[in-house]
Amino acid sequence: MKFLRELEYSIKRIALPVFFMFLLGYIFYHTVSGERGISVWYTLSDQVRELKKENKALAAQIAILQRDVDRLSGNNPDIDYIDELVRRNLPVLQKNEQVAYIKLQK
Repeated sequence: MKFLRELEYSIKRIALPVFFMFLLGYIFYHTVSGERGISVWYTLSDQVRELKKENKALAAQIAILQRDVDRLSGNNPDIDYIDELVRRNLPVLQKNEQVAYIKLQK
């Protein structure tokens, strides 16, 4: 009987610290490398930083395209810009124009 009481006391004395060690280990694991841990947070922070750079570059590109759209549409379209686009993208010459080919040296 005395042996069982001592065994029960020893188990209670050991069980509580073991339980808390397990609990702390569990919390530490999920804090550092769990699904929402610190390592995942750093990875996501890097991705956010890269996406912000990409977003800034795309915003600049959109601003350029919006400026071009504004030049082409509206009540007063930019005739010179339209003429430049037509000449650059279509083989269009007016009657009094000549084409001069320049040989570039490499």
